[in-house]
Amino acid sequence: MDNVCDSMAYSLTWEDAMKRDMDLARMILLKIEESEDPESIDWMELSTASGYVIRQVNYHLKLLQNAGLIDAKSIGGLDGGILGGNIEWAVQGLTWNGHEFVEAAKNTTMWENAKSIVIDKVGSPVFAFLLQVLLELGRKQLGI
Repeated sequence: MDNVCDSMAYSLTWEDAMKRDMDLARMILLKIEESEDPESIDWMELSTASGYVIRQVNYHLKLLQNAGLIDAKSIGGLDGGILGGNIEWAVQGLTWNGHEFVEAAKNTTMWENAKSIVIDKVGSPVFAFLLQVLLELGRKQLGI
């Protein structure tokens, strides 16, 4: 299995791996939120079970940390992890903003509706717009 994962990690082009995927970002955030010990999450297992490769997960962990949604520290090796099949981030948990996003994006129907609305209007799932649409959909459900 490791050989399959390693070959997949290297077969994905750098450009493809470095594209932001909001579904992957949401999946990572949800996984962290449900975990009792985020540092023990098996990111390789999560990536292969979800159709991603580890370099995509590494890149998204970096993006989420840079965006202030997760509390994580870089533990990258000589190749920085992103180039190969090793995880490069130790995740301690979600930040306040990470929790806020997860709560807004937890409902799959609302998530898909928000993505559809933003993509129809903007052409791509821009994070700030997604969050605003999710909050607006939540307000509507609450009748406020």
